[in-house]
Amino acid sequence: MDEAARFLGVDVGTSRLLATSIDFTVDPPIVRFAPSTEHGKVVDWIRSAEPTSVAIDAPSGWSKGLRRREGRRVVDALFGVGGLYGTPENPGEAPAWMQVSVALHQQLKGALGEDRVFEVHPTAGFRSLLGVHFASEPERVVCDPKHRLLPGRPRSRGGQDQRVALLAALLTEWGVVMPSEEALEDVDRVDALLGACLGCLRARGQIHQVGDPRDGLVVIASDRDMSRVLDELPGPSRRSRPSLASVPPSGIAEDIDGFALPLGDRGPGGLDLKRTLETLATHPEGNGFFPVTLHGRLGGTDRPPPFDLVLYSNLGHIPAMRALLRVTHVYTPQDGLARRDLLGERDPWPMSFDAEQTQWLEYDHAILQESDLDELIMPDAPPSRTGSAIPFSWLPGARPSAAA
Repeated sequence: MDEAARFLGVDVGTSRLLATSIDFTVDPPIVRFAPSTEHGKVVDWIRSAEPTSVAIDAPSGWSKGLRRREGRRVVDALFGVGGLYGTPENPGEAPAWMQVSVALHQQLKGALGEDRVFEVHPTAGFRSLLGVHFASEPERVVCDPKHRLLPGRPRSRGGQDQRVALLAALLTEWGVVMPSEEALEDVDRVDALLGACLGCLRARGQIHQVGDPRDGLVVIASDRDMSRVLDELPGPSRRSRPSLASVPPSGIAEDIDGFALPLGDRGPGGLDLKRTLETLATHPEGNGFFPVTLHGRLGGTDRPPPFDLVLYSNLGHIPAMRALLRVTHVYTPQDGLARRDLLGERDPWPMSFDAEQTQWLEYDHAILQESDLDELIMPDAPPSRTGSAIPFSWLPGARPSAAA
């Protein structure tokens, strides 16, 4: 690796850019932060830094339709990225932050050269520091196969502390002065620093490139398992995410397995079924947040997470399961967290919600599947009307699996 190297990382948002560099031109090496988040000023700062590389944590281009069945980029399919996080063929269908990202890639490649600008994925990047597994059936790239990394939002969940600890371990290994705790309180700034770290690993030849060069490659770490770093953390940061396969159905009516929530014209915020399913992240690795207004709250029991949430609709007169979420945490209005605290700037839900009337369900796995509910749950399938969520138990052996 060039001793006079500067590795930059950029986190992309609709209204701001956060840029960070690891500067090896000074002794000891240090971390620098762009003094502005304004797009034009950040681009000027990047160009003036004469970087060795720039990692951007959002898509570099649009889908070329190589995965016709899924309608998304090859890398999205390999990571299991779907819903509104998947990169479409038509730029007009993309959220604003994604359009900003593609334009930024083009701008910086024009200024710095194609080989110096590359794409990273913040969640996959952090998870790759905890191991990478290449699966063949279905073809997937599974980062963090032991499910150690917790969600990054909100801060109290412990995932942010895990991410900072992983970066601190890398910077210490390279002799880089660790920035202050205050400098890394912003989740997006931590993502930018991850990009700079992946640039350093790229220069050392310690990365995988995932995807197809025709519609975008994403850089992740290779040959790393930094689980020991998480083992040394206190409290919730040390825990693993619940494994979907580790929670078998009980089959006992008194000990419910979850709730069935009807979808229709009265889905989240008035979304119809199609848009609701499109918005859900569809990959078994990922996590997300699902909104439930209080009129459809999870009632009738004090069942704590984790539990299953079945989203169902009616096909004819038969209620059918359309999605299964594994809920790991429930945030109520009494928790006092703003929507941005949970979802960040890349909020996939396309409408506003009444903060005093909305619960946010954090889920760790999502399965999209159409199944007759009469064959899955006991004692009966939910009624065909919309309304409150209904407690249920799975019939023995009926619970769908992540491979379904």
